[in-house]
This record gives sequence, C-alpha cells and structure tokens, in this order.
Amino acid sequence: IAGVAQPPSAVAVAVRRPSIGVPMRLFIAIELDDAVREELGRFIAELRRGGGPVKWVEPKNLHLTLKFLGEIPDGRAAEAAQILRDCAAGIAPFRLDAKGVGGFPNLKRPRVVFVGAEDERRAAHELARRLNEEMQLIDVPAEDRPFQCHITLARLREPRLSPRQTAALEACA
Repeated sequence: IAGVAQPPSAVAVAVRRPSIGVPMRLFIAIELDDAVREELGRFIAELRRGGGPVKWVEPKNLHLTLKFLGEIPDGRAAEAAQILRDCAAGIAPFRLDAKGVGGFPNLKRPRVVFVGAEDERRAAHELARRLNEEMQLIDVPAEDRPFQCHITLARLREPRLSPRQTAALEACA
C-alpha cells in the first residue's frame, strides 16, 4: 500500500471549539489518500471478523500522527498553527509506503495495533523531529521516545486479540 503524503499545513489544524476559553485536545497528522484508506479499511474489516474487545479505527479517520499536542488553551491554537507552518516549510510531498504490522508494546499483548509506514526520504521523521522540538515553545512537552512512523488501526482496553486476529497480523508482520 502506498500513497503520496502532503505535509500538513496550517489548514490541517482543524479546530473545533467546544466553547471559547476551553482547552482543546490537539494533534498534528498527515491525512492519507483515499486509496490507502480504502485498502486499510478492507484489512480492518477482515480483522474485525475475529471479534473481541477491539476499538477499530474507522477508515475515514486513519492518519499518521506526527505530534500529539494534548490539551492546548484556546489562545495557543494559532501559535501551534504558525509553528506547524514553519516546521513544514521546505518539505515537499513525499511517498509513504505501508509496511508490516505491529503492536504497542508488542503484538503478543497489544494496546495498539498499527501498520508501519516508511518514506525513503525520511521526511515524516524530519517533520516529526522539528515539531517535537518547536512545540516546546508553547509548552508542549517533547516526546522522549523516538518517533515511530505508523498508522493506528485499533486500540484495545485489554491487551488481547483473538487467535484468528493474532494469526492474521503475524502473517503480515
């Protein structure tokens, strides 16, 4: 599965205001093109048949998160958008390839199931690095773990998949 990724711009900082003055839970992500979402949606549908207490991501919501910002005060959203514009400057569109599956912390007892993503120019990694560094200017803590380029497919409350789901994922790992 492959698609062209457009680096996020200030337009990608879509802000839904619950009410003025209320902090917003924000993240910065790369949207996937329709063909990639559809292909991953078929994969999710196949895995969903395995049952179990799994919260699958709807295909329309699939994305590649670059930086989780957390709760941002209303007045800081515009500053976050400017930092995003500055960080994305000079990064051209790039190709993302979905490669393999994995789980956090692992596929044996996953809390998150994901598809790995790669781009040969490592543009997503560079953009994530810039964002991690620059968002500290608005008091967003830096992530101390290395960036792992991935697309989340599911979240689990209990780190258990059905044997059918585990087998299907391990076949793709």
